[in-house]
Amino acid sequence: MSQRTLVAERAVRTAPRRRRSRATLQRQIEPYLYLLWAVIAVGAVVVYPLIYTAGLSLFDVNLLQPARARFVGLGNYASMLASLTFWHSLLVTVLYTFGTLVLSLLLGLGTALLLNREYRLRTLARAAIILPWATPWLVTCLIWYVLLNPQFGLVNALLKALGVVQSGQSFLYQSSTALPAVIFVTAWRLFPMATLLLLAGLQGIPREQYEAAAVDGAGTLKQFRHVTLPNLATVLVVVGVLLTIWSFKLFTVIYVLTAGGPGSATETLAIASYEQGFKFYNLGTGSTIAMLMVLVSAGLVLFYFSLLRRNAH
Repeated sequence: MSQRTLVAERAVRTAPRRRRSRATLQRQIEPYLYLLWAVIAVGAVVVYPLIYTAGLSLFDVNLLQPARARFVGLGNYASMLASLTFWHSLLVTVLYTFGTLVLSLLLGLGTALLLNREYRLRTLARAAIILPWATPWLVTCLIWYVLLNPQFGLVNALLKALGVVQSGQSFLYQSSTALPAVIFVTAWRLFPMATLLLLAGLQGIPREQYEAAAVDGAGTLKQFRHVTLPNLATVLVVVGVLLTIWSFKLFTVIYVLTAGGPGSATETLAIASYEQGFKFYNLGTGSTIAMLMVLVSAGLVLFYFSLLRRNAH
């Protein structure tokens, strides 16, 4: 048998093996190819802006004269941490975030308990509760801007009819009421999400636990305390994480309703970062505030994750 014939026979025998190895390699690579575009999108939308902002925070750079940027290292961070304005904005952000979190959770839990009961038109009620969540932020702000208007707003009309106030109240233009008003509008927009997640958690609680509690003589309040809340603990933490992150970084609702005013009563870190960067043209300072927001958000997320691990054990 000639050498050429031996080579041909060997090639015929190894061809199926090569095809199988190629198919195996393709199956191993295929999932990563599907993820490639997602990785590129996340890198372009999240990672690159974050790195760019972190770089800007190390420079003293003016928006109108970017070529004259001066490297200052951590000088911007030192200036911010020594600034009373920064700490005031941080305090307002904490109050705004905490108020939105508590109010959204209370509204969401109460609504979820109502929607979990058996009654007519329950399906319609569950669909209607989505409406605030489905409404864009800008539309939500414009609706409540009109509703809270001191001259012709529906809120003041109802308060006058009930005898609570004698004249229209400028809720968005008074330092004592501006922040609570913004918190209420934000919670109104966010609580449907909390409702849906908590409702899913409620439907996962076995009925046998309530029946056993009723047999032991537990009333409605004791069943809620000893059955409902323990079973919803993990869901409540997850909802708390989402509400905290969303409200902590929110910009649109405050900027549209109060623009950080009156004075600085509603000036959160997001508003302060925007004003420093695009109103006073201090890109370095604005980027520094944004990076400090990222660090605080990361700390909050780690805190919530520790709560999740504690609940898991």
